[in-house]
Amino acid sequence: MNRQRKAQPQPATISLAEACRRTGIATSTALKLMPHDFPEAVWIGGKRVVSLQRFERWLASKLGNC
Repeated sequence: MNRQRKAQPQPATISLAEACRRTGIATSTALKLMPHDFPEAVWIGGKRVVSLQRFERWLASKLGNC
């Protein structure tokens, strides 16, 4: 019997720390760049998060892929 797993939904947010790791900058630098040159972060449950869609769009524009 072959059971197929359902695709897991992609999260709508990414932690600020993870976004900073992906870009190679410190979180303090990201906070200084907000909101004009880095997607704005909000607090959710004691963790600072960024919209994953906005972050990926911002990153693509910085890399010239947009």
